[in-house]
Amino acid sequence: MENANLSGGRKLPRELNASAIHIALLEIDDGLRRTLLSGRKSEPPDRRGAGAIAIHVFMRVGRHYQFRRNSAEAHQDEVIGLITNAIWAIPEMALEDFARQPAGPRTAATHLIAREIFRALTATFKPVHV
Repeated sequence: MENANLSGGRKLPRELNASAIHIALLEIDDGLRRTLLSGRKSEPPDRRGAGAIAIHVFMRVGRHYQFRRNSAEAHQDEVIGLITNAIWAIPEMALEDFARQPAGPRTAATHLIAREIFRALTATFKPVHV
């Protein structure tokens, strides 16, 4: 199976999986992780943190995969919006763990977020390796 290079020598498989999204999430810095929590607690809720993470995930994964629906390429705004919604739907407790310093809780939360983003993307689009 041929692989595509992501970053830091990591390889992505020809078929999109949650691990590819997980790799992108590992690159998110602590400050951005914390914006997910502060955004939920603001009035009205501020989704910019989730949007910034969604853009990052799309930019990393979108280098190697095109997202299609009904044989047509989806617009990046549509894909980013879907990723933002998937992140926003993650339970607050998991986002708190994602924002924490200890590796244990952060790792489990990162896996959960990656799986939910992957599920949302593949339920809506067909990812095609490019």
